[in-house]
Amino acid sequence: MSSCFLIYGLIDPRSGQLRYVGKSEHGLHRPNSHRYPSVLAQDRNVHKVNWIRCLETAGLRYEVVVLEECLTVTSLNKAEQRQIARCRAAGANLLNLTKGGEGCRATPETRRKMSESKLGKPRSLELRARLSVLTSNRFKDPNERKKTSLSKGGRGVVDESGVVYLSASDAADKLGLLSSGVCSSARFGWKVGNHVFRYEGELRVTPPRLGLTSHPVIDEAGVVYKSSAEAARALNLWPSNVSRSARLSVKVEGHSFRYLK
Repeated sequence: MSSCFLIYGLIDPRSGQLRYVGKSEHGLHRPNSHRYPSVLAQDRNVHKVNWIRCLETAGLRYEVVVLEECLTVTSLNKAEQRQIARCRAAGANLLNLTKGGEGCRATPETRRKMSESKLGKPRSLELRARLSVLTSNRFKDPNERKKTSLSKGGRGVVDESGVVYLSASDAADKLGLLSSGVCSSARFGWKVGNHVFRYEGELRVTPPRLGLTSHPVIDEAGVVYKSSAEAARALNLWPSNVSRSARLSVKVEGHSFRYLK
């Protein structure tokens, strides 16, 4: 991947269908951030949020595919519009609310549905006071906090000794670390303090560090490639996706890879 200006798609791993098209000025950081709890909480696209949370509940994660690379940031808007139109014309059931690009607005029908989804009967002061007490008491129970965290997209983390923590914040509090450092360790396999973390239920495979030497990978059919780049060229994939599959044991566009020991 030679450019950080991308048009990307999010794939449903259950059906292999493209569900969302977006643009990024920061490479793959933007598409990967859609699943973060803080991003989900502020996302106004309710349908996309519900889809991502459904995947998380099932222990799955969307796959990222690069649809187009742009040379400049100014060309992203038209490229996004073009890709959304192309995918919809091909029959993709996209979760995008607009046609893409800056300044595009949702259709009147979409705005009406969004408005209706937020309407509700006003609650009395007495009811709100009761709900406040119930909520406060509920979050005193660690089990309730864990259930709420999972429902909002949060996940437990496991350290190098196999100790399980309710969340990155829980691990940070108990070990005297920053929660952002725990999250980075769980995502990228970095060492924070004297600890290395992974997300609960996720198998992280760290490739051997061989300096600048490429490491062979093997696909699901047993075919061996000298490097991720060679596998990508042979199968028309992105090298970053091949490396991601080998590192995290996930499928990319119907293929799965692992590092050859």
